[in-house]
Amino acid sequence: MIFLGAAYYLLIAYNNIEVDRELPQHPMLNQFRTIDRINSFRGKVVLVDFWFQSCEPCLAEMKQFPYLLEKYGDQLQIMSIGIDPPAMTKQLLQEKKAPWTFIQDDNPQWTFYSDNRRFKSYVRDLEITTYPSYLLIDPDGKIIGTPKSGALAVDIHFQGYPSIQLAGNYLWAKFWTLRRAWIPLLIVLGLWEIVKYRKRVSSHS
Repeated sequence: MIFLGAAYYLLIAYNNIEVDRELPQHPMLNQFRTIDRINSFRGKVVLVDFWFQSCEPCLAEMKQFPYLLEKYGDQLQIMSIGIDPPAMTKQLLQEKKAPWTFIQDDNPQWTFYSDNRRFKSYVRDLEITTYPSYLLIDPDGKIIGTPKSGALAVDIHFQGYPSIQLAGNYLWAKFWTLRRAWIPLLIVLGLWEIVKYRKRVSSHS
């Protein structure tokens, strides 16, 4: 059962599809105070990451980004587009308090933006409703994937398969984020077993 679950998550982690739609090209201010658009990084593979600070799955996935940046260098650009107010994002990048100590705000290969706005918004125009959400864009600016896991998608794109480290981290993160569901379930199952045991004991007494 565990192996089936692992296979399922790894299969859905990367959707190698072409999305037939025109990408909006809204200007955004990054942490270096320069203007970028999604097409600003032609010639690189671009992972667009939609997130917000209190999103636990967003945090779990973003922890894998330093590994990707070290592994693929200037072949990869990560654009983390947050929906928090700009002041919140700026404070996070400046302070990098736990659990955000891994953030590389001084790395030009990982740029941060706030998309907390009513007009010219990527989140609104692309109809992003779940977080984290990802777009994988090829060096020609074409969307080649809308993966469940941005980190795994990048690894699979470059080398054809996910590294053991990333796959393990992804599965553990999925397992851990579901803890609110499986812990109560285990408690209920445990209580049910106690009830059945007491019934068996009383029937033999």
